[in-house]
Amino acid sequence: MTNDDEWTAAGEPPSEWPTKARGSEAPTESVASQDPTPAPDSGPAVRPHKSAVTKEAPSRRNTKRWVTIGLVAALVLAVVGLGGSELYLRHQVTSCLSKAFASITGAPTKVSLSGKPMLLQAWSKEIPFVQVNSTGDGDSEGELDLRVEDIRSTGEASTIGKITGTGYVPFDQVVKSAQEGGGMLGSPPGGAGGAGGPGQIERISGNADGTFDVATTVTAVIIPVPVTVTLRPGVRDGKAYFEVVRADVVGFGIPPDFAQNIVDEVTTATFGSTMRNLSLSKLGMRGSGGIEFAVNGSDITVDENLVRPRTDCAEVTTAAG
Repeated sequence: MTNDDEWTAAGEPPSEWPTKARGSEAPTESVASQDPTPAPDSGPAVRPHKSAVTKEAPSRRNTKRWVTIGLVAALVLAVVGLGGSELYLRHQVTSCLSKAFASITGAPTKVSLSGKPMLLQAWSKEIPFVQVNSTGDGDSEGELDLRVEDIRSTGEASTIGKITGTGYVPFDQVVKSAQEGGGMLGSPPGGAGGAGGPGQIERISGNADGTFDVATTVTAVIIPVPVTVTLRPGVRDGKAYFEVVRADVVGFGIPPDFAQNIVDEVTTATFGSTMRNLSLSKLGMRGSGGIEFAVNGSDITVDENLVRPRTDCAEVTTAAG
């Protein structure tokens, strides 16, 4: 036996070795392990998982959406509420001050507040400043240009740190204010023995010499008697002062107290209860049609809470501190 016969009998021919080394089993296992197709049994395990996610996602989205809508609605309501309160408080203050000062000039009056939110002003009980402006038609209507600073409320009253500005009141407005306010002069002229009745300011006319005549009629005994008092406007000790230059009455003398009643009536009708007690730096005639003045007051008390008004403020009274 040759060596070749022994090798052949002992095993397979050499030509088959490479075939076995490159058998098909190894590649088959590799392909099967890389096959992405899931086994038939794995399908049901995946489907329930996907179904569960699909059911929960809409619920979460709806919850978040309703929470967002609720927060937005609450925010809108809060903004609307604060805005309404702001407008209401601002209207209260401007309306109050407008009525208080408009009665002086008889002209439309505009009141402007500071830019600070009114809710904060009401909470702090302080108004930094107020601007009051009214411009009439020439000399026939009144004018007012005032700045009111540092308003503080204390209970049912207020204090004002400072008021500065200028104004003009026509005589027609002075007469109208006197008549609407009653304007009854208490003490009649005496003389000739007889009782007298109250009178009322009827007319005011300016003179070229810086004075003006106040015409009124009073009843002496049973006879109406015309009375004319000539006054000169000025400032004394920081207050409005009307000097009695002349007093004329037919057949009777004018007692001093009656002339003073006319002065008081003119003062109240010119400045009203709002400004009659304020300090002035100027008071005089403007042509022959009315009275012009300049205000420079400080430490003023007011019988109304200007930060949170409780009345219409038509009868607000001020007094220097």
